[in-house]
Amino acid sequence: MTESDLAVFRALLHKKESTIAVQDETFFAFSRRDNVEVELRSSLKVMLDDKKEKDAFVCTFPARALWISKHYSEVGQVSFDHCDDLKHYLKSVNTDSISLVYASENLVSPSSFMGHSFLKLNSKSGREHAVSYFTDVDSINVPKLLFESIVTGKQGHFVVSPYSESEQFYGKVESRNIYEYHLGLSEYEVKLITLHLWELKNRRIDYFFHTHNCATITLDILGIIEPNMIQSQSSWLTPLDVVKVVNQSRLVSRSTITPSLNWQLRAYGKNLSSGKKRQFNRQLISGQVPRLNGTEADMLLTGQYLLALNQYLFDQKKITKELWQLNNRKISNLIDSVSSLEIDVGNFKNPLNRLGDSQLSFSLFMNNQSPYLSIKAIPASHLVSDDNRHAFSESSLQLISPKIIISDDKVKLDEFTLYGISQYIPYEPAVNGLSGYFSMAYSGFNAHSFKNESKIFVDGGIGFSFQPMAALQYYGTLGGALVTDARKLWLESKLEAGLFAYLRGNNKLNLSVKWVFNENNQHQGSVKIELGNTFTIDADQAMLFGVNYSDWHEPTSNLTLFVGYKLYF
Repeated sequence: MTESDLAVFRALLHKKESTIAVQDETFFAFSRRDNVEVELRSSLKVMLDDKKEKDAFVCTFPARALWISKHYSEVGQVSFDHCDDLKHYLKSVNTDSISLVYASENLVSPSSFMGHSFLKLNSKSGREHAVSYFTDVDSINVPKLLFESIVTGKQGHFVVSPYSESEQFYGKVESRNIYEYHLGLSEYEVKLITLHLWELKNRRIDYFFHTHNCATITLDILGIIEPNMIQSQSSWLTPLDVVKVVNQSRLVSRSTITPSLNWQLRAYGKNLSSGKKRQFNRQLISGQVPRLNGTEADMLLTGQYLLALNQYLFDQKKITKELWQLNNRKISNLIDSVSSLEIDVGNFKNPLNRLGDSQLSFSLFMNNQSPYLSIKAIPASHLVSDDNRHAFSESSLQLISPKIIISDDKVKLDEFTLYGISQYIPYEPAVNGLSGYFSMAYSGFNAHSFKNESKIFVDGGIGFSFQPMAALQYYGTLGGALVTDARKLWLESKLEAGLFAYLRGNNKLNLSVKWVFNENNQHQGSVKIELGNTFTIDADQAMLFGVNYSDWHEPTSNLTLFVGYKLYF
């Protein structure tokens, strides 16, 4: 028995270092939960000696039985004919191949704002099943959810269900792109994973947002094929990490993408004016398919936009099934007659090209008061100032994110963000689209006035965003904040306008202009302008530089320059 063989059996037990990822007491059949070698020897003994006990073991732990029969010739071929429930499961899923599926992020849903990864069981007969691990998000109380998900753990659910349900929910209900990575597994490897999923059925598997989530268990399951992919129990693993790790292995044979209708309408219609889009909307509702004009590429993109719009109108019950089918035939015939090109979306919004889901930045700020060093850590996940060209939209997500400043040999907590999101989705006439932000945070220091403070605030805003070209997007939001310093409670109102511009050489320019009324309960307005540039060096690092300008009443004392360095991991 080699160490690599033992690593596979350890993966079947979900044993990581000194911890067990499956909390169910019966998951170790013969030994204490910390002894893989004893469990293996006892399992082998049962497979060789006691027929009655062997039959029960095979039905309960079929993947372990299959693995033992392969590695110990004296055991012989294992049979599952006496396992009625297991046979019914195998017949139902009838797995011939397996895929890894990644549904892009949905910042509106707390359970999916970092995306979702799961396995898909494929059958030559056309049957497809999704294998998902998740927890219930049964409250809008974000602090309570984070405490339970990180400290105490929540009940996890391991479910095998028809894939069509997941595709409908993620693709149509939540408008998320779905990426499928087809795994080149042998017949034995497919069977081993399929049987292992049975072993996990009805087990107690606690959900922890940072150490044991949908990403962790998905990678742990694939780890029975490639144990080297399994990550440390202390690692903060995200669905995006799983996609990257699996694609770096030998497992992925090919990939496909199923773009959401919202994505198709925005991507294919990016060169069309709002007036033209509204005209197309009216024409399709009346059964008139417009002509395609322009270059061959333009006609192909317009045709694809019309197909997506026609589907959207049907889904929204604005046209009948008969009219939808008629429009579809006409549009498809038009595309075939004017264009021989094909659209390759394989490298557009590609998760493999996303930056890491965690980051650490060091920035030096200089003004006429006192220079200081700012250190910001974001365990999850990214900022709107980052390169988000391969994300679903321009957005930010911060969870449990501290920022400290060091000045004159003193260390101060500048800000601690418990939960913060922002999303700027370009407005599309057909499907609309709102932009906005929300955060819950603590502020311990005012970097503009360079004074200590102690405030807890909840702020949010809503507005619109527009994208006149692929490299430029601008937005406007109206919002407010509820703030307390433990002595008094007050409201602040905010009006913000800004833009994002991708420049040559992996540079991203970010401009934000804010008007804030009643900041710090001062009953007056102030202006804050932030202009920054992020130069992405590679997938792991970036340089930051820019200028902040606050309070137009005293411009000379509130101008701050900064330069910084950021690590992604």
